[in-house]
Amino acid sequence: MRTVINYTTGGLGNRLRPLSSAYAAAKETGRTLCQYWDSKTINGTLAKFNELFENNIKELSSEDLGKLESYNIYSEMSSINRLSSKYNLHELRNLVGKGRGRLLSRGSYTPNDSEDNIIFYCNNFIPNTNRELCHEFIRSLRPIPLIQEKIDKETVELGLNKNVIGVHARGTDFNVDVGYYINQMNIHGGSAKFFLSTDDVKYEKEICRTFKDRVITRQGRAHNTKENEAAGWDYNFVITKEKSQDSIVDMYLLAKTDIQIYHPASTFSEIAKVLS
Repeated sequence: MRTVINYTTGGLGNRLRPLSSAYAAAKETGRTLCQYWDSKTINGTLAKFNELFENNIKELSSEDLGKLESYNIYSEMSSINRLSSKYNLHELRNLVGKGRGRLLSRGSYTPNDSEDNIIFYCNNFIPNTNRELCHEFIRSLRPIPLIQEKIDKETVELGLNKNVIGVHARGTDFNVDVGYYINQMNIHGGSAKFFLSTDDVKYEKEICRTFKDRVITRQGRAHNTKENEAAGWDYNFVITKEKSQDSIVDMYLLAKTDIQIYHPASTFSEIAKVLS
């Protein structure tokens, strides 16, 4: 069996971009799409894939990866070392150390790679994979019924459609002041309606205070919270399974709107725009 394996870790957008590239590579080359889905990293997505989506993707364990006899890994050694040193995820470094395969720059991937097992690890789309197929994969994702029911219910209750301007106010670890988003919202004039998606409860309160009933926001959204309020965000919050599931709801609701305001580095917004 010829495979393309995505080593899937990090935040939601950082997972779905390379996973969509693995889908594209599999479809282009007739390989079986597989993934190792990390549900250990505390700042990542602790929910398992099947706790978020119904799509059937073959899951591999650490043991499965260790049994591979040959492979090409498309990644960077600095990224693999960071997985081990910062997050105690050693699978890829162990594979590199076994010498059964080659570590290649992710930019060097081409569909004519003849190795039976290809492994992707990064937090972005893989170069030389078909971007239309990547987007096809993202749009094909089916949230599990528990999540889809919330999406459908809240879309109706909140009155979301393309006449509503979507705002993703990424706070927490981006170190962007809430004024960045407020200034962009002010450009749209006094009659615009906004749907606010945000991981930062302080940003939500300030934006709602500023724009009042022009802001549509979810009741009971699961925001990120610091474990130690006096410290920074790095290693200082945990994205639980429930928070991960709520993020899917937020992403799909944002996709129902006309997404106009977001941080350009936000992968969450990028995926929502593809869905939209």
